[in-house]
Amino acid sequence: MTKFFKRLPLPAKLTLMAVLPLVLLVYFVIQIYNEKSEKIAVLNSYLKRIEFSGNISNAIDQLQTERRYSFGYIINREWKTEMLLQRSKTDSAVQKLNSTQSDDLASYTFLDSLGKVRILIDNLSITPIQTTNYYTNTLFRLNTLNLVSAGNISYLQPVIGDLQAQQLLSEMVTYLGLIRANIYYGLYSAQPAQQTADGLHSIFDIYKSYEKEFRLK
Repeated sequence: MTKFFKRLPLPAKLTLMAVLPLVLLVYFVIQIYNEKSEKIAVLNSYLKRIEFSGNISNAIDQLQTERRYSFGYIINREWKTEMLLQRSKTDSAVQKLNSTQSDDLASYTFLDSLGKVRILIDNLSITPIQTTNYYTNTLFRLNTLNLVSAGNISYLQPVIGDLQAQQLLSEMVTYLGLIRANIYYGLYSAQPAQQTADGLHSIFDIYKSYEKEFRLK
């Protein structure tokens, strides 16, 4: 390469000396552009995922509230107005969730049965336990979709802790609502205290495991 350069006439040498840095500059600009474009694409993907996660959390929150009012209505016919008003909020949250998901999310999260369950509740054709079980199963299934992982991408690590905390808190609220509903139903139906406690023991253990994980992380 050195011999080839020495054999070149002076104008060619000067031209090569001028062009070579320009070529290197263009090369580095292209590399930097590709790297920036890749980062932007990754960030856009995570922004969409975070938006989806936020919509899941909102839907879960609304469903938890509807579960409480529906359970109370089945038990003693109270909270009917609150329950009906809450349904519109739940529907709005679910609709927003579906708008950010390309597949038929309702078909595998039990949300496609929400209308039927509401009819059973309105007709008082469902038990309190069946009501709680439906909403709880739906909440559990939605929580499994609420995952955002940054992998080894260093510039996304600062937000991952908040997202993990959000998911753990959502799980804790779901189990806490289930515990409260079972305690209330046990007292209302005059079940023996030991029977109620035995039924709640495993649920409480799971709740405490989430609480411990939250504190550690």
